[in-house]
Amino acid sequence: MYERINSKKIPKGEHMLFMMYNLYSKSKKPDKEFKKMIDKEMQIAKKIGIKTMTVESNFSDFRVGDYMDVWNSKNYKYLVDSAHKNGIKVFLYTIIGEVAKHSKVYQKYHKKWAIRGPLNLRYSGFNSIMLQGIAYEKDDEFATFVFCPGSNWKKYFLKQIFEVVDKYDLDGIYIDRLSYRINCRDKRHGDKNHFKEGVLKIVEEVSKGLKKRKKEFMAVDLFGKPSVRFPDKIVEKYLDLADYILIEIVPGPGIDMENNPLQKFYAYFAAKAIWKSRKLIKIITKRLVPNLYNSLSISKDPKRVENIINCLKSYGQTKIVTFSVDFTNKEIFDSVSKVAKKTKTGLCFVSGRKKLSEMIMDK
Repeated sequence: MYERINSKKIPKGEHMLFMMYNLYSKSKKPDKEFKKMIDKEMQIAKKIGIKTMTVESNFSDFRVGDYMDVWNSKNYKYLVDSAHKNGIKVFLYTIIGEVAKHSKVYQKYHKKWAIRGPLNLRYSGFNSIMLQGIAYEKDDEFATFVFCPGSNWKKYFLKQIFEVVDKYDLDGIYIDRLSYRINCRDKRHGDKNHFKEGVLKIVEEVSKGLKKRKKEFMAVDLFGKPSVRFPDKIVEKYLDLADYILIEIVPGPGIDMENNPLQKFYAYFAAKAIWKSRKLIKIITKRLVPNLYNSLSISKDPKRVENIINCLKSYGQTKIVTFSVDFTNKEIFDSVSKVAKKTKTGLCFVSGRKKLSEMIMDK
């Protein structure tokens, strides 16, 4: 059952907002209504203690991978400026290897840079597999495929994201899908470990570039999910480099294409076949995904969340935010809030299909 969050029940702390840009505008022109909504959202965000935010779906026409192409540059700059006026840092949202099929970069380079699995098949990205019909409206559907960080995608990715950070005076970079564990079989990209090594090289280059600019790096992973090996050597490495850590406390499987049977089954399909079967997949995921993202079972075991946070702290991490898409469930929100208060960490409010102003009840 959907319940608005009482602002007075939100514990003090340095919280975060995960915003979906397409909820506010998909206009290619400057949008007055967009500005009004953003100012309202940022004022609410400031009031409840949000200090950082990232903005997903800000790439024009949902072309994931074309990070320079925002829906409208003036609108996006206004969002950043409004956040800054309210004391909120803005992190560029990026995904370590996913690109949209209709993106410019995919159309030009997919034959050279896409990850290859058995039988030389491409890998479908998480958006194609799990988010069809869940996170986006019907007209917003799009497929994503995975590019290999061992290829020249690494260089292209880094060039783009730093151009965006510099152009819009962003405060840092947020990298999603760092939990991908895939064996790319394209020998042009390197030896059998080139995917994992490529991920680490990207993280190292991002951290280095941000430090040079006096900006910050937010590492995002699925630490709360049982199938993700925590912490493995890759995780340990970027724990040393990250200024912020976001943990997702959801019971579903992490993105482990090699060891998770369900994801392996999906990922090993030809990406084209998955896209053609999306109507059937939507029926499946509409039933499956809400259960994977339901944090109720974890909220009944708050010690588990506390243990994850304490493990992160043992690596010297102090800026930690806890992510759950279920904060509008009172039982989940109360449970996670108590852990955040006890551990002196923040909460990440996820707008999903609702604006922050629709989630928060100001009493």
